Amino acid sequence: MLLKIDKNKIYSYLMRGIVGISGCCTLLGCFPYNIYASGIFPSSYSLPLGKDVLLWPRRRACSNVVWKSSNSEVASINSYGIVHSHSMGKTEISVFNPQSHITYICNVNVVKPEPVKCVYANVNSQNSNLSVNIKALTPKAATAVKIEVTNKDYKHEFQIYNKSENRGWYSWSENVSLPCCGRYNIKALSLINGHWKECSNSYSHFYIDDKNKDCEISNSERNVSQKGINFISQREGFVPYAYKDVANVLTIGYGKVIPSYNSFYNNITKDEALIDLVNILNNSGFVSAVNNLLVKNNIQFNQHQFDALVSFTYNVGKTWIYENSNLKNLILNIKNSGNNIHGVVNSEDGLYVRQHPNVQSSKLTALPHNTEVTLLNAEKKNGNWYHIKTSSGITGYCYGDFLKVEIGQACKKDLRCIEKESFIREFLKYHHAQGKCFKGLLARRLMELEIFFYGNYSSRPNYQKYIIPPCIKSKI
Repeated sequence: MLLKIDKNKIYSYLMRGIVGISGCCTLLGCFPYNIYASGIFPSSYSLPLGKDVLLWPRRRACSNVVWKSSNSEVASINSYGIVHSHSMGKTEISVFNPQSHITYICNVNVVKPEPVKCVYANVNSQNSNLSVNIKALTPKAATAVKIEVTNKDYKHEFQIYNKSENRGWYSWSENVSLPCCGRYNIKALSLINGHWKECSNSYSHFYIDDKNKDCEISNSERNVSQKGINFISQREGFVPYAYKDVANVLTIGYGKVIPSYNSFYNNITKDEALIDLVNILNNSGFVSAVNNLLVKNNIQFNQHQFDALVSFTYNVGKTWIYENSNLKNLILNIKNSGNNIHGVVNSEDGLYVRQHPNVQSSKLTALPHNTEVTLLNAEKKNGNWYHIKTSSGITGYCYGDFLKVEIGQACKKDLRCIEKESFIREFLKYHHAQGKCFKGLLARRLMELEIFFYGNYSSRPNYQKYIIPPCIKSKI
């Protein structure tokens, strides 16, 4: 169905940006107000026990209709139009529209619970021992769980018998060692009445990334790091139940917009909400949009630059990438670095960057093993010291014996070479909604800039460090 964007939808998109929730999801959830007249309201619906469903065709809550369930012991419905299942059986859900004086009926059949509620692993973990903890949630009828973990060249199957109770469900958990980094797929089956059963919730995936590559510069596709996911989730805030946000949009977890007519689990845990967040980032195009912008335009970047841009995009939407924005053009017009001399830290104990080329000089920072730096001069200073610049912009001196130097590589565009002041100025402009300035949005932009330039994921907004736009300066 082709939807038209009206002012109310734009308002919803902008307001969800204020509270840190993906505006794009909101736009996808908007429907015309006369949708009942179009016959989209379902005449029947099959709802698994333990799940809820939004029968209202718009994802905004509505207060001008009257809902009723003929058998509230089977399923009840709240004023938002969300049906909650209580027991197996049938009930008739009615909605009366006082504007049209028409009553719509949906026959809801509550059926057996799904054999698997969810399966997940450490989210986009970065470790060197290649181990993950895989968990599955099932109904209490399950007596065992079978897990399949696969990637292109690997397959491992095992069963889990140990379980614990988790708010009316069984939680199954097992630690697994994996052969290499990369993407892995998970499949979970539960043993119920002697039969292995699966459902759409049986499938998931996760990534294992090498933590030593966290500071490396490359032109390869990336996933959001665990630190990046933690930052986004903290900024979004967690709510376990379906709630109405400031834009009247029905939301749950870490900013997930509740889908109309697709059943979902209410009263979720933080782990479940985190899986939803990662699925939205990966499957709704936020990660791929940033990857496409950088990779397809042959721009080199590091992990914290990527995390900052994904957080920014999740908050404000993908429009800045798909349209001719000044921010996008700044990235695309990065000049090739005239210096094509790079060094990689080859000491497993890391390497200090010092203010001057001697061991008595003060330490500016410490670089982990395999960190890549740019050499500002091919000639050594004071015997065996290189003048270098880190990916976060720190310049200083490193002892040459602990750097593997590569000279003569082809010049590429490098996100570290972006015109810093212009980028900051354009980036901080994204603190507006409905033509108004919001300090909350500005604070998030400042924290994202700290991640982008310095890899600092835990900073507070620093209003003195950056040039604050004049339009909001008086509110600081």
